[in-house]
Amino acid sequence: MFNFTNKHKKIFWDGDIIPDMRLHIFMVTLPGFGKTYLINQFMSKYNGLLKDSEVHVSKIGGLTSSGFVGNIKSTPDGQTIVNKGVLQRKADFILGSDEFSNITTSSKTSHSANLINDLLTALDDGEMNKDQGGGGLGYETFATVWGATQPGRYELRSGLPRRFAFVIYMPDVADVYLFRKMRQESKNVRLDVKRILEYKDAIATRFKDIKEVLKSVEFSDEWYKWISTRFATHYEDMIFERILLGYWLMKLETIPQHLVLKLNDQVKAIIDQQIDARFKINKGVEKIKIMEVLKNIKEIKYIELLKLLLTFGLPEKYILTSLDVLIANKFIKIDKDTNMVINLSHGGN
Repeated sequence: MFNFTNKHKKIFWDGDIIPDMRLHIFMVTLPGFGKTYLINQFMSKYNGLLKDSEVHVSKIGGLTSSGFVGNIKSTPDGQTIVNKGVLQRKADFILGSDEFSNITTSSKTSHSANLINDLLTALDDGEMNKDQGGGGLGYETFATVWGATQPGRYELRSGLPRRFAFVIYMPDVADVYLFRKMRQESKNVRLDVKRILEYKDAIATRFKDIKEVLKSVEFSDEWYKWISTRFATHYEDMIFERILLGYWLMKLETIPQHLVLKLNDQVKAIIDQQIDARFKINKGVEKIKIMEVLKNIKEIKYIELLKLLLTFGLPEKYILTSLDVLIANKFIKIDKDTNMVINLSHGGN
């Protein structure tokens, strides 16, 4: 909302340019633990919170470079045909992909070799340019991407991590029972249509106020002082600033003419969570997910742990090798008499 308004009204500058303030989001969790469900909460054609609202949404699957950006072709009789891609047809949409790996996998095919570069440009400044034999294609996209996939299936190369804020959720054994309980309790719970309509009306009012009321945005001194105590690169700071801006744009009861972005405990926790998530992504989530599963478990039968990890889609060979490494590094031990796996790091040690 703010990015689209700012590009037209030019109320917030970064240096001598109008910055791109979209916040692209990338969700990582194990299979069956909420990626599709969460995206559907916002984008389902039946009851999504944002469907048919002032914020346009659409789900996308596998894409070719041409399908993503568009192309221009010349016909034998000299005519020029312009095929608009998703980024142009849905330039002001939030695009959701619950299996983002389908997009990055498409980039490996010969006819979509430029897809990653196109994606990088689209997620950065949105200035799309493509020259082909039939002519040139140029436009600006405001599309925001919400991607999701399983640990180890994403391929964040060539600077893609710099474009995303990450949400990582690694379930443990207690979550297995919690998900089952929630699913059982959801039977025959009907949609509160009135509440959904009220939410969409509030979104429309908020969008209108951002476009018509807001005149300036300022980052407070306390923000700069606090964020300087966290280790982060300058391009990560840009993501944190967008989180801070988005937080207050949606948190405030009314939008003021002059918005000063301050701190509170909640937004500090969100930023710290993001810093931790980015650290995990850089390390490789697939390397630490077994310990994430074990984090709240003091001890568990070996066979139950094996079943649990297999349920999460981890290959048996990977599990056995990882357990050996964890034993060697004294993170866990296996009691030979009871065949119990004991978590030596339980309790935050």
